[in-house]
Amino acid sequence: MSNFLNFAGNQGATCKNHGTGGGTSFTLDGNASTNSVLLAVGGVLQEPGVDYTVSGTTITTTTSVTAGIEVFSWVLHKQGTAPVIQDNSVTGGKIALTSQAEGDIMYCNSSGDWVRLAKGTAGQLLAQNSGLTAPEWIDAGGGLVAISTSTFSGASTAEITSGIDGTYDIYIIEGLIDDFSADGKHTKMRWSDDNGSTYASANYRFAISGFNDSLAARQDSGAGGDHIKVTYNNDTDNAMQTWFRVTLLNPQQTGERKSCKIETVGYDNTTTNGFSYQNGGAVLTSGDPVTNTINGVQFFPDSGTFDGTLYLYGMSRPA
Repeated sequence: MSNFLNFAGNQGATCKNHGTGGGTSFTLDGNASTNSVLLAVGGVLQEPGVDYTVSGTTITTTTSVTAGIEVFSWVLHKQGTAPVIQDNSVTGGKIALTSQAEGDIMYCNSSGDWVRLAKGTAGQLLAQNSGLTAPEWIDAGGGLVAISTSTFSGASTAEITSGIDGTYDIYIIEGLIDDFSADGKHTKMRWSDDNGSTYASANYRFAISGFNDSLAARQDSGAGGDHIKVTYNNDTDNAMQTWFRVTLLNPQQTGERKSCKIETVGYDNTTTNGFSYQNGGAVLTSGDPVTNTINGVQFFPDSGTFDGTLYLYGMSRPA
């Protein structure tokens, strides 16, 4: 039982028999303090600070001990090494914060207390507040945030009908078309204000232009039509691979024309005019979802089916 206080940095209680010589002064084997030493005279524990004091290695009793009475001392811990919690031994179960929940973090406040910062929302970033006194969650502000990925195979349409809401200012759709079921097909686009239940089929205006790898111009446009042409392909290879990016510039603003920016890169396996690049833009001039908000987008080929993947991203404008 001599090491029942065996904490980190301490060797536990040590006992010494001072014999039966009597007197008022007894010597310890090391420095100690009054409150770190127990003293027994004739088997009776003495009261520290009343019956004895300790200074350095010397125990001094208030009353002289009669010769022939045995004296024992116990040093409970070394001076300056009081029992402490071992390093890396405090677990989460030993720390209590008010209403802590999964995903929260802990920080030190101005009073030196550990307090809780509740978790933020999806896509937010952790930053310092303006007073440099505490962390806080802020919106990403200008950075792209991935929202969803969807694949399609042998499909006549590919749609995004969720995720375009008021969370971000700008939404970007990237598409990778792996294959068309027929030669010389284009990818077209329509917009919805009811999450894809219906799509506007009139009043689109668009213009795209670019070049192929022989510097031959590739251009197309439409005014008042039933779709927006996203890719322009005049090759005859149905293995055409096309990457496009559609940036919806103001999809959640009401009462205004809806517009987008278009970028396209195409490549096929033919040796003639096998690569092309186009960019352009489009607008919906009237009718829904002009007066409402865009929350659904549909892509489809001229005819037949196509295979590919759609990626949806959100971005907030910097404050």
